Amino acid sequence: MRWAGHIVRISPKQTALKILNETPSNKRPKGRSKRRWKTWVNDDFAILKVKDWRSFAGRRAEWKKLLRKAQTHEGLLHSYHISIF
Repeated sequence: MRWAGHIVRISPKQTALKILNETPSNKRPKGRSKRRWKTWVNDDFAILKVKDWRSFAGRRAEWKKLLRKAQTHEGLLHSYHISIF
């Protein structure tokens, strides 16, 4: 989650933000998860009841509070996204 906030706040010209905003048109190879990192992050924010996490990430103080809340939440799908340090 921390990384997602960082990516959203960077310049629109940066490659990482372009990749986050893209939706691949091709199928994933056999044996790979059909879900992508962006989907896991969106689902984690939905569990935390954050509707527009991209605009929320721009408000740094509130973003840090959300990350602290996420650290203690047991129902998140991928807890490895939660580091705030």
